[in-house]
Parts: sequence; C-alpha cells; structure tokens
Amino acid sequence: MTGRSLSVMFAANRIKMLSALDIGFTSAFSMVASVAAARALGVEAFGFFAVLWTLTLGLQAVAQGGYVDVLLRLPRETSAAAIWGIDRWAAPVLGVFAALVILLTAFSSYNSLALIAAGTLSAYLLIRHTWTRAYMHSQGDAALSTAISAILAIGSVVCLFGGVAFDLSGPWYVVCCILAPYSVASLLSLRYTRSVRADYDPSVRIWRWDYAMESALLVSSLHVASVMVVPALGLEFSAGVRGANLLLGPLSVLFGSLRLILLPAFAGRSMGLRSMAAPAVIILLAAGLWASLGWALLGAVGSSILGDALGATITVFPWVAATYLLQGVYMVLFFASRAWVLDVHVRRARAVMLIATGAAVAVAHITKVPDGYFVGTLTGSALAIAILASGVSRNARRASARGRRAPKPS
Repeated sequence: MTGRSLSVMFAANRIKMLSALDIGFTSAFSMVASVAAARALGVEAFGFFAVLWTLTLGLQAVAQGGYVDVLLRLPRETSAAAIWGIDRWAAPVLGVFAALVILLTAFSSYNSLALIAAGTLSAYLLIRHTWTRAYMHSQGDAALSTAISAILAIGSVVCLFGGVAFDLSGPWYVVCCILAPYSVASLLSLRYTRSVRADYDPSVRIWRWDYAMESALLVSSLHVASVMVVPALGLEFSAGVRGANLLLGPLSVLFGSLRLILLPAFAGRSMGLRSMAAPAVIILLAAGLWASLGWALLGAVGSSILGDALGATITVFPWVAATYLLQGVYMVLFFASRAWVLDVHVRRARAVMLIATGAAVAVAHITKVPDGYFVGTLTGSALAIAILASGVSRNARRASARGRRAPKPS
C-alpha cells in the first residue's frame, strides 16, 4: 500500500478513530471514579454510590440514543440551534433522578445526602457533556471533544492517586473525585458552545424516544434493572454488580466503538447470518478473553481495586460477564437488522427484553435471590437474539431468491 493510500485511509477513518478515543476517555473516567469510590467507601456505601452511578449512566444512554444519534445526522446549522435544548431538560432530569434515588434507597441501611447531591448534579453534567461532545462532532471538531474527554479522564486519575497518597476516604472525597473533573470539562465545553446560544430555536424538536429506548436496552438495560432490585437484594448486590462492570468496562468501550464503525459500514448492504458470523465470533472472542482477564485480576489485585466490595463482586462476576457476551451477539444482529431496516423485528426484540427484565426484577423481589434475576435477564437477551437472527435470516433468503429469479442481462 502506497503512502498516499495510507494517508487517504487515515483521513477517512480519522473521525471514527477520534470518536472511539472519545468514548474510551469518558469510560476511563467512569472506571477510575468507581475505583476511587470502592477504595474510599465500605461495601454498603459503595453500593449506594453504585445506585447513583448506574442511574446516571442509564440517563446518559437514553440521552445518547434519543438526542445524540439524531443530532449527528442534522445539518450543522440545525445542530447548532438545537444544542442548547439541554437547558429545557435540566429540571426534569434533576427531578427524576433525585426522586428515583430517594425512592430506591429509602429502604436501604445507608444514605448520604452528599452523594445524592453530587450524583444529581453529575447526572446533569454528564448529559450536558455527552450532548456537547455530539455537537462538537457534528461541527467537525472531534479532536477538541476528545481532548476535553481526555482532561476529564486525567482529572479523575489525579484525584485517585491524590487520595491514595494522602489516605483520603469518605463520601466527600468521592464527591470531589467526580465533580472536580466534571467542572473543568463543563467549563471548557461551555466556552466552546456559548456562541450558539443566541441561535437556539425552541421549535426545533429532534428527540426520538424509539432511539432512546434502543440505546438504553442495548447498552445498559441490565445495569439499570439491577438498581430496581436493590430494595430486595440490598446494597451489597449493587456494589458487586458495579464492581463487575468496572472490570468489564472496556467491553462497553469496544461495543460503543464498533457501533460507530460497523453501523455505517453495514448500511445498505445485504447482511445475512453467514456474513455476520465473522464479526460475531471476533466480538465473542474479545469479550471472552477480557472477561477471563477480569477474573484473573480479581484474584491477583482485586482487594487493591475494589476494597471491601471484592467479595460481592466475585459472587456476581460470572453472571455479569455472561451478560456482556450476549450483549455482543445482540449488537451484531442489531446492526444487521438496521442494515435491512427490520424495524418490526427490532421492536419485537426490545419488547421481549423489557418483559423478561421486568419478570426478572419481580422474581428477585419475591425470592430475594440474585440467581433468578440473572437467569431472567439472560433469557430475555437470548430470546431477543433469536428474534433478530430469525428476521435477518428470513430477509437474506428472500433477497437471495429474488437474485436467482432476476433475468440475466442480454
């Protein structure tokens, strides 16, 4: 391959590479903040933090699908006018978040007003950061967005090592680890976007609930559902799930990056099950290898990373790892379904996942045992995979039959 060809290929994939790095830095912040919380808090306090953090990530997933996926498809002028729409969502976001936290933790043995206040503000700042990053990408400034996310990650690392060096602990230290980096990133983002505030048009409505639900289910349906069983299974269960997600977090980066790369690549192509086999196998191998590495890390340095939450994490780690494996397969079939525009099958799969997840939550509340909850959520994912696979296979056979019947050109 010539130097010119390499430069052309690099230029064509530069935005995707920067987007993947952007996701990686943001996920790194989430992981480091969770490590700081696990080391600084006891198991129940970390479980309380996990409730707050999981709800925050769930809101981000909804915002990512409902607003960002649409924003990135808009003309530059429209996206510039729409970015300040987040201000209209500030009060509802903060109110819903605070209400959920108070409702879900009212029956727990631990409470912290400092963490609730920090978590509520962080939920708003995270969504603002997510939407502003999308605006920067829509304006061709992916490098700046990636740099701001890098500052966010570096700030969390500084706070973590500062806590280790000075032996800091407690809720207020965790609050500083979260809000200090967020404040810097938010100020930088605000400085960049303030010039378009005057152009904001409240009549521009680009929110899509169907995209929001797809994103929430694809990325964090299990994690958000795990919060709903906290009154039944306790904060220690929440701490274990967050600890497992912390170690398996790089898989979320992988899935998010592949979404940016594969979804546009599959668009308009005839994707059958055979053509999906290679990416599915690669994703499964990568997920399996990383899950194995995570299990090895638990045994080697688990107490240094997770502190008192190590035991709870070991208990649920295999279940959470299995969930990531199924999410990888679902994601590949979701891409194929989007390529075929199989919206009916996607909606059916989404409905099945919702029903199965709801049933799993109900079982957990009745039995007070986590195994039934995990079996229910994994069953829902497996059924959703079967629905998408059936749709892709059926449409691939129809396309092949139409191709065989087509007359040969004279």
